[in-house]
Amino acid sequence: LRNRILAAAGILVLAGVILLIAIPRELTLSLNGQAQTLTTRAWTVESALAGAGIAINENDQLDPAASTLLIGKPHITIEKAVEVHLRIYPGDGQQVINSTARTPGLWLEAAGLALQSADRLFINGLEIDATSPLPYAAQYHLTLRQAQTITLMDGEWQNVFDSSAATLGQALWEQGIVTRVADNISLPLDTPLDRPLDVELVHASPVHIQLAEGSVETFSAAESVGEALAEAGVSLQTLDYTIPAEDAPIPEDRMVKV
Repeated sequence: LRNRILAAAGILVLAGVILLIAIPRELTLSLNGQAQTLTTRAWTVESALAGAGIAINENDQLDPAASTLLIGKPHITIEKAVEVHLRIYPGDGQQVINSTARTPGLWLEAAGLALQSADRLFINGLEIDATSPLPYAAQYHLTLRQAQTITLMDGEWQNVFDSSAATLGQALWEQGIVTRVADNISLPLDTPLDRPLDVELVHASPVHIQLAEGSVETFSAAESVGEALAEAGVSLQTLDYTIPAEDAPIPEDRMVKV
């Protein structure tokens, strides 16, 4: 009788194991923040994911671990790693980062870089916030534009600021510094901001040119009367003369007679 009881118990246990193996179990799978139901007969996390056609790479984040038995583990969480191609400007520095983070700021940290206050980040040409999370994508192409220092001498006034603008002109505009065509600036406005720049700016001032047949109002940053006339397109004939003389500085009242 005892043997019969043991045999029956063994059969029950074997039947239970067979049922446990044969009956599908439902798990909750969170893949990159998206929840879904996974039905499996697998015993381990790795086998369940393989059966669902989900590959795990070494840079992915998996919880619980791949070798974990699924008994009492109804949830699996996967964060797939993003391959980030980072370009650093100025220069030609490039890095490839694999990270499960979703914010550009954390990608920079993984690359050993610190984002300064005037630096800018771009993805596909669009400026982005370093702290804003991005949706999962297999790849991102990230550009870091590091700020450069501009030292601007504007008359007797010096202004030193950092900018990650593409050109000198854009950097000045962002600082609220407006330039006119007649202004005298030591570098072209389309100069790339790929290095620290020392810039001198002389703003044009109004000049009143009195002619025999009328008057001309213009703006000029020239130092001499002759230069101001040339900029205004006023040419002197053989017997013409100016007050003050052509080679004289423009007077304080900014009035020139021809």
